[in-house]
Amino acid sequence: MAGMYPVDWAISKLGLGWIIDTKVKARIIGSMSDFAITAAIASIPVKTLSDYAGPLLVMVIAGLAFTFVSTFVIFKWLFPSRHPFEHSIMMWGLETGVLINGMMLLKICDPEYETTALNDVSLGMSLFNLISLPLTLIIYYALKNGTRMQIFFTVTAVLIFSVILLFLFRSLYKRSEKMKDAPEEQTEIVCKNASAAV
Repeated sequence: MAGMYPVDWAISKLGLGWIIDTKVKARIIGSMSDFAITAAIASIPVKTLSDYAGPLLVMVIAGLAFTFVSTFVIFKWLFPSRHPFEHSIMMWGLETGVLINGMMLLKICDPEYETTALNDVSLGMSLFNLISLPLTLIIYYALKNGTRMQIFFTVTAVLIFSVILLFLFRSLYKRSEKMKDAPEEQTEIVCKNASAAV
């Protein structure tokens, strides 16, 4: 997935963007996601679920509560004007399953992929994979070789780093929204000054 960003950049630089029809691309993505969703649902092992039903039920209830807060509440705060529900529902599916589950839920809400949720989450997952790879290695090393205090401090440091990233992305989003609104505000000021001069 990350390898396609240089290809997209090259297409943009060469001025070949006109070759790609976004509507056709959305229909191809829709058809492929239908096949992937069906395969994901068909591959669920029912016997394994029935063997560990009790512990799984407790973990599912606690996990669903935490995941709900970490998706719907945070996305509404993080991106209030950029399709927060569509982003949240896709992340809900991703966090409670895999990316295909998120795409399935998004397809129900946004069947033609008219919002930016699919592109945003795909880009976010690419960045997340780059960031999470070293963090996962550090956490696994601490779990295998560290004491309880070392594990506690490692997990705490990762959580603090995640919160810092959250606020960083929030500030970047607010700055981009201000930059979008800036030309409109300048136009309004110019119009008011012109009408006052008349």
